[in-house]
Amino acid sequence: MESSIKVRELRKTFKLSKKQMKIDKTTSNLKVAVDNVSFDAYPGEIFGLLGPNGAGKTTTLRSIST
Repeated sequence: MESSIKVRELRKTFKLSKKQMKIDKTTSNLKVAVDNVSFDAYPGEIFGLLGPNGAGKTTTLRSIST
């Protein structure tokens, strides 16, 4: 059976403003939201993403749906 959704090594970064860098107490202007996510979803399969707040679940779904 062939998968209907294939995600391989998904990575999403955001550029931080100076204010956000100060809040996060970092010198880097990049924030990694999702790093190296891979999965297959097959037709008829119920698939869920689990993780704590801030783990990148919503960012992952938004990245593959747009």
